[in-house]
Amino acid sequence: MKGYVVTNFTVNDPGKFKKYLSLVGETIDKYNGKFLVRGPIENVLEGEPFKFLAIVEFNSTREAETWFNSEEYQEIIDMRISSSEGWFVITEEFSPTK
Repeated sequence: MKGYVVTNFTVNDPGKFKKYLSLVGETIDKYNGKFLVRGPIENVLEGEPFKFLAIVEFNSTREAETWFNSEEYQEIIDMRISSSEGWFVITEEFSPTK
């Protein structure tokens, strides 16, 4: 069952965040992940989300967690944390039989 990293945040330090973006894709590729959504939110229908949304698909939630805890990602995570404010979750794909 697929696993997804979903994150919603606002960038507070564009320079540092740009550096993070230049590095994060390579770490995701190494763990067989792929961006499904990555960019600013264009149309808010309800609520007050942060400005930027990303959804990354992995083969399982376990692979998503392995990526998140990997040495490669942990080397750059402080760039994201110190340059943005928001949230970051891992969830499983929907299964109507579950």
